[in-house]
Amino acid sequence: MGTRRHAYRLHALLAYQVGVFLVLLGVTGSLAAMREELGPFLDAHLPSHLAPALGCEDGADLLRQLHVRLLAGRAGRVFVGMLGLFSTLFLLAGSRVAARTRPRRRTSHRRHGVHRRLGRASAPLLVAFALSGFLLGLEPIVPEWLLGTRLYGFVESFHTASFAEAAGWRAPIVATYVWVGALPLALLLATIPMLRRRSRRQSPARASAPRPVGRELPSASASAPRD
Repeated sequence: MGTRRHAYRLHALLAYQVGVFLVLLGVTGSLAAMREELGPFLDAHLPSHLAPALGCEDGADLLRQLHVRLLAGRAGRVFVGMLGLFSTLFLLAGSRVAARTRPRRRTSHRRHGVHRRLGRASAPLLVAFALSGFLLGLEPIVPEWLLGTRLYGFVESFHTASFAEAAGWRAPIVATYVWVGALPLALLLATIPMLRRRSRRQSPARASAPRPVGRELPSASASAPRD
């Protein structure tokens, strides 16, 4: 019970710190997975000088750099890598909270069931992407040979879906990556009913309302026998 309580506190704390960035990385990751399809569209509709001004080659590279570095160069790459580490802790803590947790009431099950079930089902994939993103984010500050050339190549191939080109499975793999990138946003939307319920429970009007204390005892004058 104590471990789950600490995991809940860590999950709630990191939710306010990295939750929005996790959604941002998920959305930009979905766009980066479709960069070959969206790149020509961006090249045709964006100003021609925008991508070079941001340090990108074209529209496809713009989507990739937006996810990998947040268009902030080397510092952005390290920042994204650290977000991957905190996102891994955030997801592992949430998985510990959701493990063998049963709601007390049916209303609680309706409010929390979607978030709990979706988080429990998607946690392995999200942890894999967050951890691989953390390892790739160490590239500017940690030599590649320190991580291992084979390990680094495997992590990069998995995170960027470059293996799909050689295997000829680009369409289903890209669709899977787009779906995984949308999971953080779905988890955030599933959290809104929980936050609304908590805000109503902590509202001043409800806190100041008198609580029922059960049946009142009869007063001494009422219970005294009459002459």
